[in-house]
Amino acid sequence: MLGSHANDPYEVGAGDAAVVFEDGAVMMRPDAPVATRGGRSDASGDSRSSTMPLAGHIASPGLLDGNDVILAARPPLSAWLARKRIWPRGFAKLAGARGYRVVEVRLAPNVLSLRCVAGAVARDTIVVGGDKADIAAFAGFRTIVLERGEELAAGVLCLGERQVLADIRYRTALAQMRRAASPSNRSTYEFTKLGVAPSMLALALKRE
Repeated sequence: MLGSHANDPYEVGAGDAAVVFEDGAVMMRPDAPVATRGGRSDASGDSRSSTMPLAGHIASPGLLDGNDVILAARPPLSAWLARKRIWPRGFAKLAGARGYRVVEVRLAPNVLSLRCVAGAVARDTIVVGGDKADIAAFAGFRTIVLERGEELAAGVLCLGERQVLADIRYRTALAQMRRAASPSNRSTYEFTKLGVAPSMLALALKRE
């Protein structure tokens, strides 16, 4: 759990701090409207230095939230990156050097982050809110497209292959996801009121 450095409710989105590859973490520089988390990102890098190897960082003036990146392990290795006003081309080079094919994803204007409305539930399967993210960006992967009004259910926290943590309130979405995964249901209502999905609340310490 990362400590708070500002009166910003979105600081709970620990996933913004870094993107973790097999050889370590690439530290992020969060974009607006969550720029107040920039201090937290720097501090979190210090706090993890003894437990997580660092593989790189987003340098100024580049801006990128970790929760705007999704990685999937199915060959070819894929990294999806939300298309926003500012994003670092350097991240594509970092991911490409590790064998990842980087694809930009267009999001609806009111979407807080990519991981709010899309998530990997297995090596070959992506769940996505149909009218919130460009489904074509996930070509080559099996996609589970959720109905309008249940798009935040796509922000699942992947616990393992076909094992995910999902919000219990999205019953239609849960029924769809059970065709490809085994969701563990929890109420995350206090977070979803802010538009924060379960996937945004955790930061992986290791990727295999």
